[in-house]
Amino acid sequence: MEYFKQWFYSSDDFVGEGGLASVYLCYHPEKKHQKYALKKITDKTDIDIFDAEVELMQAIKGIKGTPALIDKGFDSEGYPCLVIEYIEGVTLEKYIKRHGVLSLEETVYFTNEILKILEQVHVAGVVYLDFSPTNIIINWPQVTLIDWGVSKKIDGEISENFYGNKRYSPPEVYYGTFSTASDFYSVAWLMVYCLSGRRPYQFDKYYEPSNEYEYNCLSHCFEAPSLPDSVPQIVRPLIYQWLNKDPEKRSISYDIYSAIDSATGSPSDFDEFKNRKQIGFEHDPYVYGAINGMPCYQIRHAHWLMKNDNLEDARYWAESADDLGYAPGTRMLAEILMANENRGELSDKVISLLEKATANGDLRAAYLLANEYYLSKKRADFDRILPSLLRAAHYRDKGALLLAAQYYLKNKKDTKKAKYYAEKAAKMGFSRARDFIKKYKL
Repeated sequence: MEYFKQWFYSSDDFVGEGGLASVYLCYHPEKKHQKYALKKITDKTDIDIFDAEVELMQAIKGIKGTPALIDKGFDSEGYPCLVIEYIEGVTLEKYIKRHGVLSLEETVYFTNEILKILEQVHVAGVVYLDFSPTNIIINWPQVTLIDWGVSKKIDGEISENFYGNKRYSPPEVYYGTFSTASDFYSVAWLMVYCLSGRRPYQFDKYYEPSNEYEYNCLSHCFEAPSLPDSVPQIVRPLIYQWLNKDPEKRSISYDIYSAIDSATGSPSDFDEFKNRKQIGFEHDPYVYGAINGMPCYQIRHAHWLMKNDNLEDARYWAESADDLGYAPGTRMLAEILMANENRGELSDKVISLLEKATANGDLRAAYLLANEYYLSKKRADFDRILPSLLRAAHYRDKGALLLAAQYYLKNKKDTKKAKYYAEKAAKMGFSRARDFIKKYKL
């Protein structure tokens, strides 16, 4: 038996796992017959994943069709855990495997229920961004969206590491942007799945698991969609409209019936996009994506070049991503230039790039910039960058956490906040943070 606070569970209660967490059934000693879901983040250092999901679940609290957050914290081994309302039913994927594809009437009803949830979620300032047949629980007539760890506030940012399901993610996320229209793109592909059992762009037919991730991204960005014959004509205009590569051209309607009536999408909307053979999947996907203007792939290719000591070409691709307004590209360009400079004495060019990346939401850049100001004793500038540093500390970087602790202790004489940030870094396994706590007896 294992425990998290007063909650208890065992390995026999294992439900499933994803790329970032494992899920167990858990119980409360005062409610032994009531089931709950315990989500245990697999990596202790993924505090950002944990904090983001807590924040998002608090934002959508009380919305019908979403699970309630019951408790949160760290278990005895330091793993972040969430206790979430257990939702009875089966995933959409299991339902279709057991019962076959949905009828048109069932698909329309299902989609309308999803749109009802999205309407309230979007009003709450949240974009879901993680649609897949495994993240939807069906217990007719109830439909529930689960797993909010990837979701974002509407005014949030997407880093170079986007964790959403790549099979259903809209093209704009690979360019570092998203909006409420992004969810409609994914819903369109879910409609196709309900009516045909097929994945987007026939991923289940063409790709091996070893290269699926890379080509999922390319297809969403460059391939013209082709709908299976089993998709009825009456919903095809709506599906094509919601699948538009340009989010501005997707109609935003939370009522499926009016959306079907007013839809004007067609295959001709995608005439400029390539078919599978034209895309040339025999080429390296990262290089293909980089050449065709995908900043996230330009950064990935630049990473590879840096690892192979080809800084000149890495700089070219980082500059290309920067020119597209992609904040991680701006930050990477700064990091490439920093390789030849001393910390605490960075050039105005590097400082300018870090400031630009920070202003565009790159949290790693905020940390690097704040650290530079701290090392060079530029206190006025450090105060200016503090809000961004704290965001980096809250979401991502153990170094930022310790830097925030140092700042509050030495500059503000605030031992309470210093202890908070230092302990958070220590829980991520950062030995320097533990030493800091001991040294200053926090």
